[in-house]
Amino acid sequence: MKKILIINGNPKEELQNFDSYCKALADALDSMGNDIRLFRLRDKKIGDCIGCYACWLKTPGICALKDDQEEILKTYLWADFILLASPVMMGFVSAALKTMNDRLLPLVHPFLKLEKDRMGHYQRYDRDFLTGLLLDNKDHLDGDDLEIIRKVYSRSAFLKTMNQSIEEVAYEIDNL
Repeated sequence: MKKILIINGNPKEELQNFDSYCKALADALDSMGNDIRLFRLRDKKIGDCIGCYACWLKTPGICALKDDQEEILKTYLWADFILLASPVMMGFVSAALKTMNDRLLPLVHPFLKLEKDRMGHYQRYDRDFLTGLLLDNKDHLDGDDLEIIRKVYSRSAFLKTMNQSIEEVAYEIDNL
């Protein structure tokens, strides 16, 4: 059994197919015996990171902003696997998902390390966050957009699209 967090970054209620896919995927993973938590970011109040670095300097690991991101950070620590899901909007993930990503800074230390010819932060907690990115690419994704998104997320997530069946995506996640 895995503890799986699915973060639905769909900002638009009218994109019901996206929400339905995320819910059906959560149900499929649940039926495989996994413990699932599904958050819809449009139902959460998450402010922009203000770059104050309080989460590094004043209150290490704790963001100075008090909003629903606190719950997401706690659930990140709970999860064995995090699936970030987003429609592609203007060539990238939704602003809601990007804002949530920007607020993950409390999970790392300010100190940098060189690893595999790349700079990166030391993890604050003694664990890596196994992460995937699920994109809806039905209408707005061309090859260049996908390549940009892949490059941005390649250091931290594997990438799937909603062209794949729910069963196929659920199977791959369950067998990580």
